[in-house]
Amino acid sequence: MSFTALLFFAFTANAQLYHTKITFVPTWRGEAIQLNKNYLFETGNDTISFERIAFYVSNLIITDKGNRKSVDVGKPMLMDMSEDGSHLSFVTVSRFKQIKEISFDLGIDSITNTAGAIDGDLDPTKGMYWTWQSGYINVKIEGKSSACDSRRNEFQLHLGGYSGENNAIQTVRITPKNSRKVKVEIPMDQILSQENIKKQHHIMSPSTGAVQLSKKMARSMRILE
Repeated sequence: MSFTALLFFAFTANAQLYHTKITFVPTWRGEAIQLNKNYLFETGNDTISFERIAFYVSNLIITDKGNRKSVDVGKPMLMDMSEDGSHLSFVTVSRFKQIKEISFDLGIDSITNTAGAIDGDLDPTKGMYWTWQSGYINVKIEGKSSACDSRRNEFQLHLGGYSGENNAIQTVRITPKNSRKVKVEIPMDQILSQENIKKQHHIMSPSTGAVQLSKKMARSMRILE
């Protein structure tokens, strides 16, 4: 599926449309992450490497300088890190030349979850779906760390849940510096501390831990440019 999300507006046939490319950049201590590469924690000799970083972006809203809003009515988009990072970006279309704010949900809403498995980026073959009861995985972070006492030092953090106290979906709001090209940093070293990865290296179902880590990820996202 193309990562182009078309925003639908009430506009005249000759209205000027503007394209904005939004790219997510997972980093470790300021360095753009490469899959299966070892990175050091800030203290000690423990290392960490990532085998998969994937998450859903939904409910995209763009606000212009005059506080006018455009709302994406398309399906959630899966950002799934590949070796060249090509699956961590998408292009959105609006009639706003100057953007004041971009907001989106990190994850999938309850209506989509209760609708059952769907196609496209929501296809269960993407590996981001638990069951009809638990719904979709909003965020999947997998890899290895010498700080983990698990089998083969593996960690699996599958963050999701859509109801009650286990509702893990988070809203992210960013103020871009550039209205045409937006880069959003995801500082993984701030999300996964050495102590955190030692204590909680497996989250495989909706839980308080999934909600807490989802909040931490949403709060950490920031504009690079």
